[in-house]
Amino acid sequence: MKPAHGVLPQRQVAMVGLDWRSAPLAVRERLQLAREDQVLQFLEQLPWPAVVVATCHRVEVYVHVPVPVEPVLAELERLLAGRGGLSPAAVTAHAIRRS
Repeated sequence: MKPAHGVLPQRQVAMVGLDWRSAPLAVRERLQLAREDQVLQFLEQLPWPAVVVATCHRVEVYVHVPVPVEPVLAELERLLAGRGGLSPAAVTAHAIRRS
């Protein structure tokens, strides 16, 4: 459905992440975005404005997306999984979601 003239579609900030409480070390190591080139390569895959927060204990991807956000969160989990050579189910099992 197209928005009415002059009306912007509703958007919100959403996040998918994993941290030391939600995911074992083996999973976090596969998903790490420790270097700038890794972060930039990941961000280039995303069709939404995004920010990555990555430390030795966590990785979080924040996006500004149209609602509903559920399909976007699933796609973020799929992209993270592909980056780490994991199945999407392995990421979803440990993911933290915020919207």
